[in-house]
Amino acid sequence: MANKRFDASTPRPKSDGTGSYWVRVGSAFQNDQNGLITIYLDAYPVPDKEGVVKIMLFEPRERQPNQQAPAQNHRTTREALDDDIPF
Repeated sequence: MANKRFDASTPRPKSDGTGSYWVRVGSAFQNDQNGLITIYLDAYPVPDKEGVVKIMLFEPRERQPNQQAPAQNHRTTREALDDDIPF
């Protein structure tokens, strides 16, 4: 049987100060044999105002067919380096 998978997420405050939202920072797997959980971070969570770092584990959500990944910047290397620096 495969290990159980979770999404590792951390809360971030909304810019308007009305609450928070969850940002996925990695994945976690629970070992079927001993129940231990291993967390793999793709990004480091940032401490809150009190210096506390919180990571919550959630059941992975299935992507909706119409849900798109965030837009990528598709500039070529030449376009990315084309600037006004004289050297």
